[in-house]
Amino acid sequence: MSACGTSSPIRRWTALLRQFHPDIELTLGQMPQATAGPICDAAIEALRQGKTHYPPAAGIDPLRQALAKWEQQRRGWPVVPEQIIVTNGAQEALALCCLGLLKSGEEVLVQDPCYPGYLSALKTASALAVVCPQSADFQPDCEAMQRRIQPHTRALILNVPANPTGQMIEPRRLFRIGQLAWRHDLFLIVDVVYEELSQRESALAVLRPFRDRLILINSFSKPWAMTGWRVGWLCGDVSVIKRLVPVHQALVSGVCSFAQYGALAALRQDPEPLREQIADNVRVMTSALTCCGLRCPEVQGGFYLFPDIRRCMADDRQFALQLVQKQGVAVLPGSLFGQRGAGHVRLSLCGQRAQVEQAAERIVRFVTSAAEKPAVQTTPPADSR
Repeated sequence: MSACGTSSPIRRWTALLRQFHPDIELTLGQMPQATAGPICDAAIEALRQGKTHYPPAAGIDPLRQALAKWEQQRRGWPVVPEQIIVTNGAQEALALCCLGLLKSGEEVLVQDPCYPGYLSALKTASALAVVCPQSADFQPDCEAMQRRIQPHTRALILNVPANPTGQMIEPRRLFRIGQLAWRHDLFLIVDVVYEELSQRESALAVLRPFRDRLILINSFSKPWAMTGWRVGWLCGDVSVIKRLVPVHQALVSGVCSFAQYGALAALRQDPEPLREQIADNVRVMTSALTCCGLRCPEVQGGFYLFPDIRRCMADDRQFALQLVQKQGVAVLPGSLFGQRGAGHVRLSLCGQRAQVEQAAERIVRFVTSAAEKPAVQTTPPADSR
């Protein structure tokens, strides 16, 4: 059981690695390209039309209606606009759930490895993260989750597909987790921000019987290259949304009016070209690393590859530090995402193919060299931990 600090290890390590002036960064989950023109044009037109005033707290009606239709098409069950809150990105949606649904000292089950932002969001509500180590193939261990549920357990958080592992949760496991949430009266908070960039369809439809406990968190950031717009949404039961809207209003009043019109236009843009680009990048890197002896779990969704690097170096932090110094490629240590991530590194593969090919060549060169001679310990600056 742990309560985690608020500093982002991803940003902290990215800043550390940048001290070595890498030529190639595979650290942040951010598209290199600018937001598509039609999305920007819609926001500009909204500005010209004077849509610059306070928006409704839960979001403008056209966007909530479009998101409800969007969710209904993907989930296979009815969704109405009253089940939607437009948020300042997925991170605010997550913090909103924590502040609006949890009391100080209550516990939430989180996976190991997981996105560190879940832990910082729980900290804002003085809630406690109860870590559930995943299986060897990075699937939730339902028995371990069951053992960790206590009378003061209030919720569990999942990521489908998962950051950093790129894995989808198997349908049978997802259904069992839904049963756990229903049986123990838990909120089931599912982060689906990478769903539109998935190579496989998610199995969320199996959660239909438990949808009154289900809260979906999503964002425009990844599929539509809108990380700087800070627009996301939350979809849940009407009773849950009614509890969260006042908290959302107290935190941020609402989301930037004209940005919401840009988001509305984004829903009309198909992210398939980006999905194909990422799938190609993943194939290139996976093939290269597999050929040099690293084990790479199949990426089923999103754009992160999470190779096991213990064949050439036991310490993933040393691997990241030496790689950036010797080959100019920045990657993140897997241990930033939990103890189960140790011995792995996370590669963000949302860039251009040429960059990914060059990065693959350099990583292969580094791995081959490291496997041929003993590793030399590199001391990181004091703030790297």
